[in-house]
Amino acid sequence: MTTIPSLISGGVFTDGDWVESKDQDPDGSVRLLQLADIGDGFFINKSNRFLNEETANYLNCTYLKPNDVLVARMPDPLGRACLMPKLKQASVTVVDVCVIRPAKNEHFNSSWIMHFINSPDFRGKIAALQSGSTRKRISRGNLSKIEFPLPPRNEQDRIVEKLDELFSELDAGVNELKAAQVKLNNYRQSLLKSAVEGVLTQKWRNDNKGKIEETGQELLNRILSNAGNRINSKSLKKKAKIHLKTGKTNIQSQSNRTQLIYLNFLKGGFGQVFRKLVGLIEADQSIDLETLHTCMAVNILLFKLAK
Repeated sequence: MTTIPSLISGGVFTDGDWVESKDQDPDGSVRLLQLADIGDGFFINKSNRFLNEETANYLNCTYLKPNDVLVARMPDPLGRACLMPKLKQASVTVVDVCVIRPAKNEHFNSSWIMHFINSPDFRGKIAALQSGSTRKRISRGNLSKIEFPLPPRNEQDRIVEKLDELFSELDAGVNELKAAQVKLNNYRQSLLKSAVEGVLTQKWRNDNKGKIEETGQELLNRILSNAGNRINSKSLKKKAKIHLKTGKTNIQSQSNRTQLIYLNFLKGGFGQVFRKLVGLIEADQSIDLETLHTCMAVNILLFKLAK
């Protein structure tokens, strides 16, 4: 078993630098890395703060080097670590980031150290030593107390190689999912366009030519002419408001209950036509259960497509 101080004997194990706002210079040449730049196993490169070289030297800042292990001593998550990449400009970091740089890289793989710090076992030990009431943190002193096993260098290399392989496969899977989401969105738009233009029902209309009793426009006109009174009645509106507010209703009539369910579903709105469609349940007794289910299915489909 070893500890970080024992591991980097002769190297660097220090906190970042205490750089106040007055010390910063947006036109400076030295990058000031923040907690937001430290990802869980990867460098985020998010911040955009700088100071000039003269100030950095005056404050005796620790300049970072590629493959330094950077550990965030504050959430989230607490104790996350990443490797310092090769950046264009000289860089230092803030005091809440711990810098680990082994003295002899031939004995230690910095990637292995980073992965082990990010492991559940090491994170659990960090959590046990955290302090603070509002924002949790791990001090460098407590970080230095954590013991962990140290495999031979060749074993470290094999572990890192396997982890990199698995993470690459995971990244590829995430990229494929993102591409699939884009395709799905395009498909949704295409499906909605086809539905509106009548492409989806073209074969059915051709097969049932002469059997259709009314056109879509005639159906719409019938809905608008028959639905108004019931949906606009003051008593139903009052009950509907109670239902929408509490999610409950004491209405016994199944048709009225269905009507209120519709109102609840449509309050975000697909327009007056759909709201008046609800009134068809009682305003026109010729509507059957199959037609009602079809209307609900269409509403649900449009709701999902509109997301």
